[in-house]
Amino acid sequence: MAEDGVDMPTNTKNEHQPRSVVAVFGDAAGFGGRAQAGVFQYARERQHWIVRKSRREFSVKSLHEVGAAGVIGQFASERMSEIVRSYGAPVVNVSRVAERPFPLVTMNNEAIGRMAAQHLLDRGYRHLFCVSGKVIYAHERARGFEEVAFAADCMASTVVLDDIAPRRDHELEFERQVAAWMSNLPRPCGVFFAFWGAEAFAPVIHAAQVRVPEDVAMVMVGDDPVRCEREDPPVSTVDYPAEHIGYRAAQLLDAMMDGQPAPKRPILIDPTGVTERASSSAVAVNDPDVQFAAQYIRRNACRDFDFRRLEEEITVSRRTLERRFRALLGRTLQEEVLRVQMEQAKYLLAETDLSLQMVAARSGMSGAQRLCHAFKEHMGMTPKQYRMSGRPHA
Repeated sequence: MAEDGVDMPTNTKNEHQPRSVVAVFGDAAGFGGRAQAGVFQYARERQHWIVRKSRREFSVKSLHEVGAAGVIGQFASERMSEIVRSYGAPVVNVSRVAERPFPLVTMNNEAIGRMAAQHLLDRGYRHLFCVSGKVIYAHERARGFEEVAFAADCMASTVVLDDIAPRRDHELEFERQVAAWMSNLPRPCGVFFAFWGAEAFAPVIHAAQVRVPEDVAMVMVGDDPVRCEREDPPVSTVDYPAEHIGYRAAQLLDAMMDGQPAPKRPILIDPTGVTERASSSAVAVNDPDVQFAAQYIRRNACRDFDFRRLEEEITVSRRTLERRFRALLGRTLQEEVLRVQMEQAKYLLAETDLSLQMVAARSGMSGAQRLCHAFKEHMGMTPKQYRMSGRPHA
């Protein structure tokens, strides 16, 4: 069963017959390169695929020359889409830039938007903005973002990047236009970049004369984790398992090459979580005690946390802090501790092969049993199920 309830076909014949598959991916450092890695992992495990990267002179003729039994990849352009459609072999698409007449395995963009909004809400931001674009995936992310923001009765709006900065052909002018928009935002606020075209945030932030995250907290989508770490400040990201998307797309293509029918609906892979970096590390409340407590919990929740140590650091009683914390952030201190621990546990399950006991220890939980109980209660699944849902697997 696929992530969105779509039955995933399984290949049952021709297990050892070699197949030539053409992979069409771009953006080696971002989503395309990582999804392609998932395709190659599937090929290594099955050992009956011969994966060929698409050539510059990509055409129906070039597909015939290599005897392509199937094609997989990103089909953003109309020209490329028409070539593979005309060729007639099974095709699986992983790109949501535009509508294409092929089976689709891609990220759940609405879930990405919802996760970004919840991340900012959890930090107390009540003015939320989404920077979208004119591509389908950006619209889907914006829709999910607004859904969560409006449900929380927040002020939220979406702007299209081309509307606030139409000079995409001139880098300095583009940065100036985005900075002008950002400088007029109410403060503090949270901004989710569902679509982004600038090379770096630092010039925009400098020109807008805003403090990040104190004035404006920022979240992007983790298309290029290395770049996000290099930003100044490093940018928080909603992350998704690109390798898993490529693997599942390859699995589907293999089944289709066996003659099995394609699913009637897209197969959508959920994001794995938010990697918090400096761009959204503040808490947007005017109460210094609540702000201190939230930051203290974030720093210490996964390291043998003890409320008595927090009480020694604050100037008000635990009862007063509890009341004010809940009034401003909508959750108790204990719920905040568990929230931070769960985020860490989800990250470790998705990105490492640590045992459940080690994941629990590094997340500040008392043991694997406590970890399993927390996941069943808050996620509706076991830690093992969560780990497998975000990874390539047979």
